Amino acid sequence: MMLKRLVLLAAFSVITRNCVAAGQRNSWWADKTLISRLSPAQSVDGFAIRPPRGYTIVRSGGADDVKIVAWIGSAHSDVVRPSVMMALVPVSKTNNRTLPQILGKFLQGIQKRRQNWKRTGTETGQINGIRFVRARWSGTDTATKIPLRGFNYVGIIGNKVVQLSSQDVKTHFDALRVAETSVLTFRKLP
Repeated sequence: MMLKRLVLLAAFSVITRNCVAAGQRNSWWADKTLISRLSPAQSVDGFAIRPPRGYTIVRSGGADDVKIVAWIGSAHSDVVRPSVMMALVPVSKTNNRTLPQILGKFLQGIQKRRQNWKRTGTETGQINGIRFVRARWSGTDTATKIPLRGFNYVGIIGNKVVQLSSQDVKTHFDALRVAETSVLTFRKLP
């Protein structure tokens, strides 16, 4: 009887791990220990996000209905300013790419400006019930020679591709954690 229970437990563990790895039940949540470092939610085109406290919003209309909103923090001693960015792109601009392909396209733009580029594999999960893919990356900025790291999340909601991202100097790990906590508060407004 005990052996049968162990076998069933092991099988359940493998099945559960495979479901999470496939992104079927992997929910991503904001770090509760860092929530107090965020501002109240701000709305942007039917979505809400809680930016890091003290960050200033900068709105930019991109070409062809692309909207970019960034929240920028004060400069570190190394002159790099932490940020959280939201880009809203019409789905029609994606040429029927899958989420991992869209993420890859966004990351290619960053990679072109980096040396010593490294990125993680693509993960699939959910932010507040919305399916996203994400990857983390690191590399040295070719212009400033400053080593950076960051993350990108990409989801499709209705007729919009949503990219949520941040980057910071490798040594400012705490600011990047707060930025990711901000991103994980993203939600669609009713």
